[in-house]
Amino acid sequence: MITGKHKRLDPSKLQPLIDDVLDNNGLQYHGSGAHQQWLTGNMENGTFWKKYPELYEYLKKNTYPYDLPIADTWLKFYNANNELMGLHQDRQKNNPPHDDIIIITTTILLMRSPDAQGGYLILAGDSFETGPPEKRFKDTRDISSRLKIINLKKVGETAIWNGHTVHGVSEMTKGQRLALVVIKNIKYDEGYFING
Repeated sequence: MITGKHKRLDPSKLQPLIDDVLDNNGLQYHGSGAHQQWLTGNMENGTFWKKYPELYEYLKKNTYPYDLPIADTWLKFYNANNELMGLHQDRQKNNPPHDDIIIITTTILLMRSPDAQGGYLILAGDSFETGPPEKRFKDTRDISSRLKIINLKKVGETAIWNGHTVHGVSEMTKGQRLALVVIKNIKYDEGYFING
C-alpha cells in the first residue's frame, strides 16, 4: 500500500459537499479544542450522505481500498488561530473488539484558502515498523527518518495511510483548510506490514 500522497479526485464531484458544509456548518470543536470536525458517518448510520448518494458511491469506488464499504467519514476544518491535530495513531489492532481490523484512511482536500499557511499533513511512519513497544520512539532520529510533510494544495488531492501510521496536521497559522476523511477497514494481516 502507498502511504502518502495519492491520486486526485474530481473537484466538480466534490463541490456540492463543500457548498453544503459551508452553508450549514455542522462543525463542532474536537474535544481537544484544536480543530473543528463533523462526524458525517456512512450511508447506514446517518442522514448526511442520503443527500449525496452518487458522491458517496464515487468516494466508495475511488478511495483505497477501492470499492470496499466506507466505515465512517469525518469533515475536518482548520482555522488560522493555530488549529492543528497532534501526532497520533488510529490503530485498532490489539484494541478489542476490533483486533482483526486495519483502518485505512484517505484524506481529501475540499478547500484551502489562497492565503493558507500551515495545515500540512504529517506522516511519521508506522510504529509497527520500529520494533517492540519498549523501543518505539526512543530516538527522534528514527521518527525524522520516516517523516513525510504533505501539502495538499488543490481540491480533490488525497493522501492515504493506515491505522498504525503516526499522523497529524501542523498548525494552521493563516487562512483555512477543509478536508474530508474517509475510513475503510480491511482484515488484519501480519504480512501487510512487511516492507518489500
